[in-house]
Amino acid sequence: MTKANEAKAELARRTLARRKLIAFSEYLLSWYGAAPHHKMIAEKLEQVERYIATKGKEGIGRLVIQVHPRSGKTEIVSKIFPSWLLGRQPDSRVILTSYGADLATENSRSVRNYLQSERYQNVFGARSSVDDSVSLSDDSRSASSWSLADPHRGGVVAAGVGGGITGKGAHLLILDDPFKNREEAESEDHRARVISWWNSSAYTRLEDGAAIVIIHTRWHPDDVIGHLLQKMASDDPLADQYDVLFLPAIALEEDEYAPNEEEFQKNLLEGLYLPTMEMGDALGRKAGEALWPEKYSREALDKIAANIEDYEFSSLYQQLPRLLSGGFFDQKSFKIIDHAPEGLVWMGYLDIALGESERAD
Repeated sequence: MTKANEAKAELARRTLARRKLIAFSEYLLSWYGAAPHHKMIAEKLEQVERYIATKGKEGIGRLVIQVHPRSGKTEIVSKIFPSWLLGRQPDSRVILTSYGADLATENSRSVRNYLQSERYQNVFGARSSVDDSVSLSDDSRSASSWSLADPHRGGVVAAGVGGGITGKGAHLLILDDPFKNREEAESEDHRARVISWWNSSAYTRLEDGAAIVIIHTRWHPDDVIGHLLQKMASDDPLADQYDVLFLPAIALEEDEYAPNEEEFQKNLLEGLYLPTMEMGDALGRKAGEALWPEKYSREALDKIAANIEDYEFSSLYQQLPRLLSGGFFDQKSFKIIDHAPEGLVWMGYLDIALGESERAD
């Protein structure tokens, strides 16, 4: 290839990177290889950028992404996407949040480092052909809070759940993994604190026409995503309606889908997003196919399932934080009734467990 053709090809790559998030990802990071689910996530995030650019007139303003651990979700959502957004919308303020300040700051530092890289400058900076180039402010030394250089007003703030972000505004608010582990997720008090912080501190930081992206593996029916699903299905006409990208590690079997729209809505009220057969798999997979077979084959996922509890696999990998089946009874064996049948005789049994043991119930 001649130098002229090489230059033309390089210019085409830079132009495409400014337009498309996956092209930007692969140009910015030479090692990045996008799987189908990354491409779908990127398409959704492009619609989020559109929402911010049009101040809420077009695109997606509320996005939930449910996907299993180690699936590349943080790289594309919390690191690459904010970098791309700031190149396209350099007056946007971004707030990155996670379960701890250290993780949120690490994501913010990655975004800042990307902005300073030569490849980023080829696309959006001084080395690019854009009229309005982007660069880091000289006084932005803190990884947890930094700004773009004048004349732009954009920048990033990082905070852990419970951390103070009062006085900060956001055109993009990202919540990435608000729970550190099972212990936190199973604690009713901790879940209440996380949701209270989300309602009182995080949500109130939104600027006019701002967008929200929430991404975390499911832990509990009443985790943050569960809480928002319940509000979506409530009778409140003003409740935010989220675009939900449901990506189980293994594509559901036919009998695992919600049988109809009524059951779909009932599941939302229980904090579960379980699509109907008509909705189908987001990626068009056949039943039983793995989400990212190049990294986690079906055999590898089956091995994971065999070595952890059913509840953990159903929650963290299938994004369904409740048992689809148990050791003795399948959930579908139970029928929900509105009232007790006539003639029912009520019985009571009490085991007071008295004995010599000091630990008797």
